[in-house]
Formats: sequence, structure tokens, C-alpha cells
Amino acid sequence: MSEVRSAAAQAGICDEQLLIHNTAGAFARAASPSEIDAAWRQYVTPVYESVSEETQGLLHRLYSLRLTTLHNG
Repeated sequence: MSEVRSAAAQAGICDEQLLIHNTAGAFARAASPSEIDAAWRQYVTPVYESVSEETQGLLHRLYSLRLTTLHNG
């Protein structure tokens, strides 16, 4: 699957609340670490540099939490 970026992402524009919502949903649906990584590449990578440090930190915590729940699940 090729990485697809929206026009807004290409322009560096990001609704951070929507990003968090969509990313958290994708992480929740992920059934394996590789699916979590794919969700990160799809949702976070294209806009990572344009979001606040607070949002970056929250996204990292969501990633870690989901990875931990998969390993302990």
C-alpha cells in the first residue's frame, strides 16, 4: 500500500483534535504491532512536524498504550 497524503497534510495543515481522534480509533482497531505502525504512518507521519509538542506527546502515549495492551492482551 502506498502512502497517501491529503492536500491539507501536504500543505502542513492539521486539525489536531481530529488527528488524535482518528489515530486513536485506528490504534484501537489495530490487531498487531504492524497495524499500529501502519496507522502511525497513515495518520501521524504526514503531519507530525506541524502539530504541537503536546499533541506529539499524546500520540506517542496512545501508541505506547495500544502496543502494551496488545502485548498483555
